[in-house]
Amino acid sequence: CNYAAKMHRDGNNFGPSFIKAFGEFTGGELNYWPEDDRKLDRLEDMKEKDKVQLDLSKGLAMFNGNSAHSVEDFEGERYSIVYFTIGCYDKAPEACKAECRDLGMNYPASDEDPRCLLRAPRGYKAGAAKRKGPEPVPACRFLPTSSLESRARLPLPPRIQPREGRRQEDAGEAPRPDDR
Repeated sequence: CNYAAKMHRDGNNFGPSFIKAFGEFTGGELNYWPEDDRKLDRLEDMKEKDKVQLDLSKGLAMFNGNSAHSVEDFEGERYSIVYFTIGCYDKAPEACKAECRDLGMNYPASDEDPRCLLRAPRGYKAGAAKRKGPEPVPACRFLPTSSLESRARLPLPPRIQPREGRRQEDAGEAPRPDDR
């Protein structure tokens, strides 16, 4: 809570990270260098003109945490949640993987392509980041809160369905406005 991360690269994530910020705050945008292929040793060499800035108070961002990123200074109370898959996910015991799947998690397969949702960074060498034509897979994605709220809610997996007589709030699912 209330942490503005300095520029860094995550160590060994597999595939994309998701991040969302909550609270009463101003500022706190995610700065992301989508073409950072880690070939620049010094983070200080990243150029401001190459960053993408995402307002996490207005939506959910999907980005490659292994590329350079930081958080702008902010005022107020700011909480963020980051979802990611650690690079050694496949070394987990099969029972743990099965339990995650039973809970409704999309646990990656052993042969999962870490680039299926976001393309690999191209680097910042002259001309490397420039490409003509549409991208088959983007370097980052942003899902506005309004589009997320308008989607139908997925049902809870059977293992965590509310017991008879329990309210949705008690089962860990937020109530819909029309459920109150």
